[in-house]
Amino acid sequence: MIFFLLMPSLGIFCKNFKSLLVLVYVHRAIADLCFRGTPIEDICLDFSLPGYPDYILKPGEENVDINNLDEYISLVVDATVKTGIIRQMEAFRSGFNQTF
Repeated sequence: MIFFLLMPSLGIFCKNFKSLLVLVYVHRAIADLCFRGTPIEDICLDFSLPGYPDYILKPGEENVDINNLDEYISLVVDATVKTGIIRQMEAFRSGFNQTF
């Protein structure tokens, strides 16, 4: 996956959270799921891009919990490999097209 090449630590972070979601869907055991021994709610994640607190993924004061973890992961991946790099890709394409 290209995500791991662009930002390896963030990719591993999202992969670990995705593993938790698999447990939720397979076992339906939401109450006792933890990330590295800590309940998701106690990690105090908000809907901002990790490492970039000014990059808001979803407006509002909502924190990430096990019920919206899938949405959070999707937004992080989208901001990192799609919407977050659109301007750079357009500039690259424009420069490439001018060269050739």
